[in-house]
Amino acid sequence: MLDKVIRRCAMVFIGLAAMPDTALACIDIAPFEISDISSADLVVAGELAAYAKVSHGGRRGLSDYAILTVRVQSTLKGEAPRMVQLTWDNSTFSEPEMMVLGEKVIVAAVRPGGAGLPLRGPSATVLSAPRPDKMQVLQAPCAPAFILPYSAQSEKNLRAILRGEPVGEFNFHTGGERLYKFDSSRWL
Repeated sequence: MLDKVIRRCAMVFIGLAAMPDTALACIDIAPFEISDISSADLVVAGELAAYAKVSHGGRRGLSDYAILTVRVQSTLKGEAPRMVQLTWDNSTFSEPEMMVLGEKVIVAAVRPGGAGLPLRGPSATVLSAPRPDKMQVLQAPCAPAFILPYSAQSEKNLRAILRGEPVGEFNFHTGGERLYKFDSSRWL
């Protein structure tokens, strides 16, 4: 009986050791907190103009990241040029291989070396910024990134939150108005 338990435990540990780094990065998923926007240095609304995943080697590693380029249409917080490049070091789920170009988004970012990303939960570990010359997407460890689908109501509500005003219940991940639409012809 004890032999069976030891073998099963060994199988579990071998399975965990074979998993990609990102799968081991989060013990538990942290909730998305809209109030994290207050720690952002920059919040912009615009179109996703370019997306590139930067990989160091064949297997996903903790040093991999992505670069998002956003064509800024409005700035909710901070100052941004017409086109802004942001790094995204998504320790939670790894970066997607591609994103929808032309999709309207609202993105919050922080300066590398600044106050930093919000920390909460048992897996609250933050690695150094992958590119110290670029701002990085706001994302608490093990929580969804602050890359939201755009809607006029989302922008209005986020502006209110940034001014410290209360906002009623609102689903920022769907823009409060629609479910995410899929158009495969717009994928990079």
